[in-house]
Amino acid sequence: MVADVADGLSPLFSAGQAPLRQSDGSNGLRPDIGYAAEVYQIDTPISFIFTSGVPILSSVPRIFTFIVLLFFSSSAFAASQPAATVRWTEGAADSTVRAAGDGHTYYTLSHGDLDVTLGLDNQELEKISRRVIPMVGVMLSLNYKGRGEFDIRQNRFTLEFVKHFQVVQSSVDPDQMLRHLEDDIEELNREFRKQAKRNDQKQSNDLQARIKDCMDMMVFVSTRAMRPDTLNGSSSSSGWVFFSTKSRWIGAWRRPEQFVLRLPLENVVFEFPFELPPKEGKPGLRLRPN
Repeated sequence: MVADVADGLSPLFSAGQAPLRQSDGSNGLRPDIGYAAEVYQIDTPISFIFTSGVPILSSVPRIFTFIVLLFFSSSAFAASQPAATVRWTEGAADSTVRAAGDGHTYYTLSHGDLDVTLGLDNQELEKISRRVIPMVGVMLSLNYKGRGEFDIRQNRFTLEFVKHFQVVQSSVDPDQMLRHLEDDIEELNREFRKQAKRNDQKQSNDLQARIKDCMDMMVFVSTRAMRPDTLNGSSSSSGWVFFSTKSRWIGAWRRPEQFVLRLPLENVVFEFPFELPPKEGKPGLRLRPN
């Protein structure tokens, strides 16, 4: 293919079209003046096109052309290679699970200098519909044991809803969530003032409860949500990450629900397939003692 390209370009890389000669027999070309689409042949194997007085290389020996094309093709191929994926696998040496007494199940996947732990609430499915913003919440903890810096960008995390047409949702931005909650509280307060004037006690109580739920969620997101972080040396980072369930393709829950959490971290994607409710206590799972 490279040879075909070189052959196709060889007419262009020839000595070029000789310009019209002047009455004095000279060709009338001056290197300091640009000539559109005309080639000035000099006594070397390389010719130049003068554009606005600046010489531009127009042809080179074919072997050099081949090397340049090969270099850029190799670079593009390397850049297009996907990141390596490590997957939590039941019974594997790098994968463990721990059923804790706090109502959560913890899955840990280790690779290189990084240990990633996924924490799942055993009643997460029941809590989704009761949240002010319907979403799946997972708790993550990253323990880095390397010497350099390690960047965490939670906005790149995704969750696949396997039983719902394999829809993939990106993580919800915490600041966006807080702005949404602030708008909801403002709207609910306006409605509460209207109902207070009408002496509708039941409706007022309902609105107060919704306002409290929004405020509680704001406090939780502000203090517990995972945000971009950089780990230096032996350090760790943890927090909650949320994924919206608002999609035309996500319907009623079908137990057990199946998900795949993907965490691009540096040049590796950590992949956690899991179910809700978590299948804790299933024979064959390697339980880590508390």
